[in-house]
Amino acid sequence: MQEPTEQPRRRRGRARRTEPVIPKDQQADYAFTSPDRGALWLKLSLNASQVAALCGVTLRQVLHWASRGYLPHAPNDPTAFTGHAVDMCLLIKEARGAGISHIRAVDQAKRFLENELREQGGKPTVGSPDFSTISSRLREIEQQPRDLRTQLESRTGEASGA
Repeated sequence: MQEPTEQPRRRRGRARRTEPVIPKDQQADYAFTSPDRGALWLKLSLNASQVAALCGVTLRQVLHWASRGYLPHAPNDPTAFTGHAVDMCLLIKEARGAGISHIRAVDQAKRFLENELREQGGKPTVGSPDFSTISSRLREIEQQPRDLRTQLESRTGEASGA
C-alpha cells in the first residue's frame, strides 16, 4: 500500500493594485484625514464582559451599573454597549477609587462627559487610542472562555479516567 504523499503548497499571487503607484522619490507626506473617532466610538458594540475586561471591573459591576441606567446601551441592541458606556464605566471606577460615593461618582462622570462634549462643539471625539491594542485586548477577552473550556475538559477527562 502506498503512503499518501504530501501535495506541495501552492503560492497565491499578490493581489493586483488598482491605484496608481507613485515612485518613492516623488512621494510627499500624505495628508491624512482625521478619522471621526466620536462616530466610531458610538458605533462600537461590546458585550458586558468586554466592557468589564476593558475597564478593569467585574462583570457583576457592569451589569449592576447598566441595570441602574448608569451605563448606556447601544441604541440598536439593548444588550450591547457603545464607547460612551466604556467612558462612563472608567470614570465611575476612577471616582469610586478616589472614595467618592456611588451617586456622586455617576453625577460627576455625567457632568464631565457633558462638559467635554460642549467644549468640543457638540461633536464627540475620543483621544488617539491605539486601535491595535484595543483589538488585541478584545481577542484576548474572546479567547478566555475557550481556554477555560479546554481546562475544564482536561480536568473532567482526568477525573473520569481515574
